Amino acid sequence: MHIAIIVSKQDLAGLTIKQALLELVEFKETKEEFDGNSVFEFHSQKFGLEFQNFKLYTINEFQVIADYVNKISADLFVFASKHASAKGIPSLTVHSIGNFGLAQLGGKENTICPTSAIIQASYLKALQKAKNGQNLAYEITMEATHHGPFLTKPSVFIELGSNETAWQDPLGGQIIAQTILETDYSSKQNKLVAIALGGNHYCSSFNKLVLEKNYAIAFVCPKHGLTYLTKDLLSQMIVNTQEPVTEILIDSKSLGTEKPKVLDLLDQLPNPKPKITRI
Repeated sequence: MHIAIIVSKQDLAGLTIKQALLELVEFKETKEEFDGNSVFEFHSQKFGLEFQNFKLYTINEFQVIADYVNKISADLFVFASKHASAKGIPSLTVHSIGNFGLAQLGGKENTICPTSAIIQASYLKALQKAKNGQNLAYEITMEATHHGPFLTKPSVFIELGSNETAWQDPLGGQIIAQTILETDYSSKQNKLVAIALGGNHYCSSFNKLVLEKNYAIAFVCPKHGLTYLTKDLLSQMIVNTQEPVTEILIDSKSLGTEKPKVLDLLDQLPNPKPKITRI
């Protein structure tokens, strides 16, 4: 498995995570450059054999508009990035990328990019385990699918937030770096792989299903994105999940006036269609 870790010079949190990665293991500087910056490489081992290959790329642009990383040869793109919020709550977050509606922060409008539900679930559980083990005051959460860049290969954003102080927190950077390095990317865990509709941006209805149940969620279209949801976007959510989608989770109470449309779109899915689960 070849994993490309992407950090940006424009992103304090990404640079904090980069520093943690370089301190945790022996990344070696290669002869390769990307975006005018050195590329570092680390080969993890298992039972004395090469297990996973990581390459660490530093780019000059903001990650959400860096469509050009598509030219990198990798099986998975991991964007180690900042999370920003007005409340500034210390947070460690995970999410997939794409846009329901307009592309206001990179990517393409009405376009969902590939991801792995199982890797996202693994990240979220690892972050929660680190929080519990060290009694840390971080909020651990998925975020709804949002922003760019536009990619044709699977990707995940893993973020440190939520203000300038937190972005430079070495402990937060270390936890994310360890999560990236210690995840088994070849794992084929027996999970209930799902996409999700409704709820808020921070997925309060769905986090528990991943952290406490056996679910892995690839994409979340939140209640404020349902107005843009179409048959094509719903199909993209299913097709762009690396693992076969077995369930569609619905936060029924949050559908509001979009409920008839959402139910109609689900009814239009071709058979055999995923199980519909209302929570």
